[in-house]
Amino acid sequence: IEPATPWPGPDPRPLVSFNVTIDSLGLTCMPSHVLPHKFNMELPPFLQILADRGYGLVLTDFQGPKAAYAAGRANGRAVLDGIRAARAFTPAGDPGPLFSGSRVVQVGYSGGGIATGWAAQLQPVYAPELTGVLVGSSVGGVPADYADLFDTMDGTLASGLYRAAVLGLAREYPQLYPLLNDTGDVVAHQLRDACASTNTVGGLAPFPLSALTDVDPRTDPTVIEVMARNRLGRADPAHGADPREVPTGPVQVWHADATVPMGPGPGSSQGPGDTFVPEWTAHRLVDEWCAAGADVEYTPVAGEHVTGAYTAVGPALDWVDARARGVPITTGCR
Repeated sequence: IEPATPWPGPDPRPLVSFNVTIDSLGLTCMPSHVLPHKFNMELPPFLQILADRGYGLVLTDFQGPKAAYAAGRANGRAVLDGIRAARAFTPAGDPGPLFSGSRVVQVGYSGGGIATGWAAQLQPVYAPELTGVLVGSSVGGVPADYADLFDTMDGTLASGLYRAAVLGLAREYPQLYPLLNDTGDVVAHQLRDACASTNTVGGLAPFPLSALTDVDPRTDPTVIEVMARNRLGRADPAHGADPREVPTGPVQVWHADATVPMGPGPGSSQGPGDTFVPEWTAHRLVDEWCAAGADVEYTPVAGEHVTGAYTAVGPALDWVDARARGVPITTGCR
């Protein structure tokens, strides 16, 4: 997207990769189909604000042709490919690519945070030419380790999204499919084209993953290996990770955190925090990236997993704005 809003310069118009919270299993749920054809009330106004500020935008169908929701490594590679494509694209009649000289920043929340975090982590290995070009990654509400979420999502109101995430992983790692029992086969078939709204409402029937399989998903070695392969943070060579998988550009991690007051004044009540993806998982992600040498800033926001996407619009986009405009950042971790 090249917005109508002029860019004042002096540098070229920056490019922002906005990684939508797709959280879906169907191809008609992808941004390229949804945004031109549907009115989506679930989407915080990131896209509109960024366009109004004059940024070029790229929105990638990062779940790919298999709609592999939550397949972090594949999602991250797709985001980087989308950035490559946007930087190389020359509109008809133009002398050269629109964004070839642009700074690039990316931002995404929840399922979009998975793709954003993995794109940042894989960039030095998968897209080394973007080192120094990808100047910031704003990662919100990211489920960094799916194994941590058995107690908070599996069998709870969030179980619909958790089921969909496991089925999305299976599309990239088909060794998971033989673990499904007859019920699991039926559920996988029924949900084969489900969009985020259906997967979210599916939590009203909060049956656990154990109903879909005859193995214990917490201890089965195949499940453990797939989840470990898609665990964001410390690069573990034991699960096929490259030690160079460390973000090269600065990262903002933002999360609905119970330590944030919900109102003004010293007596205001504390927010609930993210009950589905607990804030301690975000703290650990920050610690692991910091220990590996990345520059990371943690930004706690008010609310829980759903409302946190809205309360963070201001601080997340201000951070994105600063990185896109080349404002210097304090290195290290805060």
